[in-house]
This record gives sequence, C-alpha cells and structure tokens, in this order.
Amino acid sequence: MGAGGAGTHISMTTLPMVWFDERRLGRALGIVTGGTGLGIILTGLLLPYILLNFGKEAWRLCWLLLSLVTFLVAAMGWILLRGKPNQATILHPSSDGTKESISSVGKRSGLTLQVIFIIYFIFGFAYNIYATYFVAYIVEDLRLSEKTAGDVWAIFGWMCMCSGLLWGFISDHIGRRRALIWNNGIIAFSAFLPILLHQPFFLNFAALLFGGTFLGTVVIIAAAVGDRVVAKRASVYGLVTLIHGIGQLLGTTLGGYLKDLTGSFQLNFISSVVGFLLCVCVTAFNKEK
Repeated sequence: MGAGGAGTHISMTTLPMVWFDERRLGRALGIVTGGTGLGIILTGLLLPYILLNFGKEAWRLCWLLLSLVTFLVAAMGWILLRGKPNQATILHPSSDGTKESISSVGKRSGLTLQVIFIIYFIFGFAYNIYATYFVAYIVEDLRLSEKTAGDVWAIFGWMCMCSGLLWGFISDHIGRRRALIWNNGIIAFSAFLPILLHQPFFLNFAALLFGGTFLGTVVIIAAAVGDRVVAKRASVYGLVTLIHGIGQLLGTTLGGYLKDLTGSFQLNFISSVVGFLLCVCVTAFNKEK
C-alpha cells in the first residue's frame, strides 16, 4: 500500500510540471494536493461510521470501499489524463520582448537543487514528528478527550484542502524562496503554540495554522523542482521525495524514542520547531550561484 501510494504521488505531482509553465505551476500543483485534504475529510467522516455500525468485520468493508474508489480514480486517469503534446521547450516573453526558455526562467525561483534536497529532508523530519504525535499529545499529555482531539484534527483536514492552492498562488507571485520562508515560519509557530498554550482554542488555532501551511511546503518544493529541472523532472522529483521520506522515517523513529525516554511529547515538539526554523534559515541564506 505504501509503495503504491508513493508511486501515485510521484506520477500525479509531476504531471502538472509538463502541462503548466512556471507562472501557473504553483496553483496547478495546489489543486492536485488539495485532494489530500479532501480525502482526509471524507475518510474521517465515512470510515469511523462504517467501523462503528457494521460489526467486527467492518474493517474489510472499509478496505473494499477504498479499493473501489482507488480503482475508479485509476480508470478516470486512464481515460482522461494525457501526456503533454510534443513540445521540447516552453517559451515565455521576457522583459525586452524576446523569448527565453523555461530553464532560464526557472532560475528565478532562488532555490538551488541542492538546497531543495536539504530543506525537504529537514521538513520531512520535522513535520512527521508533529503530524504523528499531535493527537497523542492532546490525549496523553494534556488529558483532553479523544473527541476534542478528533475535532482539532478535523480542522487540520479542512485546512489541507485549500492550503496547497493558497501557497501555490503565493509562490507564483512572490517566488518560491520567499513563499517557503513565510510558509516554514508560520508552521514553526504552529508547532510552538501547543508547547506553551494548552487550551482547546489555541490547539485549534495551531491545527488551523499547521493544516494551512503543511501542503504549502509540498507544493512549493514541487514547483521549485519544476522550475529548476527541464528534463527528467519525474526522476528528480522522485529522488527529492525519497530524501523527504528518509527524513520522515528518522523523525518518527526519533519521536518515539524521545517519548519513551522522557515520558512526554514536549521534546518531540521542540525538535519539530527546531527543524522548521532550520528550514527557514537554510532557505533565507541560500545563495544561488
């Protein structure tokens, strides 16, 4: 399941890279990733209802339903999706009226490919700690009800549905580098809030900020790769995502170790905040050669 999902993510995210120029790429990727938020909302509403009302074998029905939906999406993709018509180079008008290739336009993103790898690795490490242990932190450390934790996490799902499109639009207008600095700054603040303020209002606000920025980083990184790389974009983005996945693995593992060591999730969130702030610093001090 994990391998199949990862393969779908790579192919679907790289498809807009060949269909849209860099002026609209962020928004196009935002629409694609918005499906993640929609999926979180729909599964969060439907699957618990099935599990509660269809007996002990309800989990089989859930998997069957997910399989049918996935097959339907695959069939729609087979029928509707097409590769871009043969076009070797996308040209854009420059300031003096001449034409320039996307390879030169893409360099305006201000993010080198090496820095994109570093940032996405650190982000994978930091965000997966937060996403994996946030609900457990609310229930186990703060002693709030599971319903409260579920309501807080629902806000995350609703915000995910629009965050990709929002940050894609922002990055198209102010550039990938500046958008990424703002994005990671806000997500660092969202990870810092639950450490100090434990009231449900602030937890909801933290989930709102996190959901509103999380997919933004994914979109900005994907758009930056699309700007930077002309040939073999899917291969390069696949490698970027592999590095990101390694960061996720290390983040989850370290988070569990820190919880066992300290008996609390506080150090987990501190590690997450440090990771997001490090992303901000790396992005801010990136000097393109």
